[in-house]
Amino acid sequence: MAARIQVTGSVGGNLLRCARESSVTIRSACGGLGLCGKCVVRVLRGAELLSPPTEAEREWLGERLESGFRLACQAFLLRAGDLEVEIPPVSRGTGELSLLPALGIRVKVEPPVQRVLVSREGKTFTRVLRGGSPLAEEEGVGEVLGIALDLGTTNLVGYLLDLETGEILSAAAVPNPQPGEDVMTRLTLSLQGEDLRAPLLSGIGALIRRLCGGRERWVYEVTAVGNSVMHHFFFNLPLDSLARPPFSPHTLLPLERPAAGLGLDLPGWVYSPPLVGGFVGSDCVADLLASRLWQRSEPWLLVDIGTNTEVVLSDGKRMFACSCASGPAFEGGRLTCGMRAGEGAIWGVRLDDSLNPSLQVAGTPLGLCGSGAVDLLAELVKRKAVSADGRMVGEGGRFREGRHGREFVVHGEVVFTQSDVRELQLAKAAVAAGIEVLMDLAGVELGGLSCLAVAGAFGASLNTESATSIGMLPPTARVIKLGHGAGLGAQLMLLSARERETARELARKIEHVSLAGREDFKKRFVEAMRLGPLA
Repeated sequence: MAARIQVTGSVGGNLLRCARESSVTIRSACGGLGLCGKCVVRVLRGAELLSPPTEAEREWLGERLESGFRLACQAFLLRAGDLEVEIPPVSRGTGELSLLPALGIRVKVEPPVQRVLVSREGKTFTRVLRGGSPLAEEEGVGEVLGIALDLGTTNLVGYLLDLETGEILSAAAVPNPQPGEDVMTRLTLSLQGEDLRAPLLSGIGALIRRLCGGRERWVYEVTAVGNSVMHHFFFNLPLDSLARPPFSPHTLLPLERPAAGLGLDLPGWVYSPPLVGGFVGSDCVADLLASRLWQRSEPWLLVDIGTNTEVVLSDGKRMFACSCASGPAFEGGRLTCGMRAGEGAIWGVRLDDSLNPSLQVAGTPLGLCGSGAVDLLAELVKRKAVSADGRMVGEGGRFREGRHGREFVVHGEVVFTQSDVRELQLAKAAVAAGIEVLMDLAGVELGGLSCLAVAGAFGASLNTESATSIGMLPPTARVIKLGHGAGLGAQLMLLSARERETARELARKIEHVSLAGREDFKKRFVEAMRLGPLA
């Protein structure tokens, strides 16, 4: 929506200054030299009070001058009078930007890099500054772009943003090409001498090319988040301390490195927020930053479920965090007919009284992704076709003996087997046990949570009622589907230095809880193998 201001600024000042005096922000990349053409406004009343159009305005605006359009930096107030100016949304890109309206998240666009346009020997040059220091200079106007990366164990996800307007220009995801289904396997392979950084960089390079489409030379800032292992691979840090108890990262500090020094063909710098501890990485900090849950005074829980599930719980004052080795089952791994979410993946299931399934699927059913498998397990338990201890006890109909033992026919060749039940039991028990350990430490009773936020691609499609019914998640009055929280948090930090400082403060406040070797975790894990609501 365009803004309108009654100009009451000082005579002799330009409209850029007048707007600023009225607390209205107008984009200006060239510092008021008339070189960028971004401070376009429209004079609605009082055009005779302004200086005549300049050569720069005629060049940028052409025929639009006749409709009242001006460049705010070139139009000067000659005398006081009744002057009204409209400022289009495109000219207000450096104000606040709403990234997730449902949660009320707004961020002021103030990235660490800025563009200044300079004129030299009759030519226009773009000079990019980072923290006040020159970063790049080229002839022409160009762009100032940034990339937010989430380096997941399974998928690499990225967003390309305009650093002057905050606009998301493109988004993409590619599979993480590293061998090994989980972080511990990858640590072992790396310490045995296998190069796992090269395939990671190859995947990131492919992602960046897909995002940019030839605009890589204008990417001046990158934020990267991920669990501790992915973080260490990317920044080429020693992995030894993560591979053995007490599983400590080489560093917890925020990092800044030239992109070229990390193997990326980009001119800018890469920033990563702090880690929390153990396998709880910067992606967890990004999730929390995006959720805004830390602003609440009541108990809340944040869960980012995946191969490495990260959990943060607050009693309203203190925050505790842990990571749970839930394995790849929630992303379709190790399931007989499991697959990642996408075309052909069954992501939701309901059964009638005769155990006939109603499927939610994109296209022709080819397999079960994690959310569909959790749904199906919950339905089979609900109808007593799978016992509380995880045995397939249903008879006839869609149950049969198959190549992998007892199985339930979902659709065509897509089956759900006894071994699939066990994989999901192990995964859900790891998550539930981790949550319960944190609840015990925080003194939060079952049923005492005011809010549960579920993050990640799996969490976006997960039916939380199904997850609660099998005892993976605790009951709560309010559930927030945060979606790709880590990616959103990375975008917030890409656009705002203030958000980076908030992330640093959050990381310092979170108390990391290592589950390795804890007897209460082992006990809770065994109890959580039971299929049914937490008690």
